[in-house]
Amino acid sequence: LQAFYAVTQLGGVGPAARALGRSQPAISHRLRALSDGLGVALFDKVGRQLRPTPAGVALADRCAALFSLARDLPAAIRADDTIRGRVSIGTYATIASHVLVPLLDPLLAAHPDLSLRFVFELATPLLERLRRGDLDVVLIATNLERSGATEGLEVHALNADRMVAVAIPGFLPPRAPRLPAMRAKRYLAWHGNDESYAKVQAWAEANALIGETTLVVPHLESLRRLALRGVGWAVLPRYTAAEDLAAGRLVDLKPKGLDATLDFHLVTRARSVPTAAVRAVRAVLDGAR
Repeated sequence: LQAFYAVTQLGGVGPAARALGRSQPAISHRLRALSDGLGVALFDKVGRQLRPTPAGVALADRCAALFSLARDLPAAIRADDTIRGRVSIGTYATIASHVLVPLLDPLLAAHPDLSLRFVFELATPLLERLRRGDLDVVLIATNLERSGATEGLEVHALNADRMVAVAIPGFLPPRAPRLPAMRAKRYLAWHGNDESYAKVQAWAEANALIGETTLVVPHLESLRRLALRGVGWAVLPRYTAAEDLAAGRLVDLKPKGLDATLDFHLVTRARSVPTAAVRAVRAVLDGAR
């Protein structure tokens, strides 16, 4: 198209070749290829000059508009840096409440045209929806090493969040041996289906912490609220109890042998081209590390 347009403006192959820094045969070859591809004659030869046919005139007008747009495109992109559009985020309700809300608040304040949609499900259905294109990004805390779990996806490892045993201040007798004191109190047990749950469960069983009064709840936020009411002690991901620990509403019991973490992952579709809005959200979610 550049070769064709140069010929229309300069009146011949020679001047166009010099202007474009190409050889005359190269320009002639491009003209023949373009004419053959469109299936129309683009020039009539009049003496030593080439004059555009009606089809050539129509194409030249469109080339002028196209090249004008190309020249203006960088300035237009720089001038409009507004982030807008909807981004669909798949995660867990507890992560949204304790991690995403503080991170996304300044992003939404800075970009009022940005729209977010949250989807709360377990890891496997979230990853499947991401793979289908129903979600733009997924933030989860789980073990992603299962075979085939991340096929077609790009996984960014973030931080590993430590599991902590918590209770209200004074819940255990002062200076009492930690594990025996915990056995005498109600255990608020988390029920899950991943590696972190299995490690916590194995630790509790090995230390005879599960008893007749154990309360099993498959919801981390409910466990946290029960612990805050003094109903018992619970093992929670630190991110869910961080504010309570900082404010002194809960204390870390630090029992011997509790060594389990939740691995945070930011997951996107492989080989996808994200919008500016998705890139902005991904950059903020990367702050979860």
